[in-house]
Amino acid sequence: MKQSIGSPFDEFLAQDGTFDDTTSLAHKRVLAWQLEEAMKDQRITQQE
Repeated sequence: MKQSIGSPFDEFLAQDGTFDDTTSLAHKRVLAWQLEEAMKDQRITQQE
């Protein structure tokens, strides 16, 4: 099993000062994807 080199990515983002913005954007993208999948399953368009 390989050992990790360096710090976790979350720590890198925190040191870079972009952790909050990056995680917020990631949550928005996941939510948008989940909504899109639910709309596909129920055959709903954005105009409905």
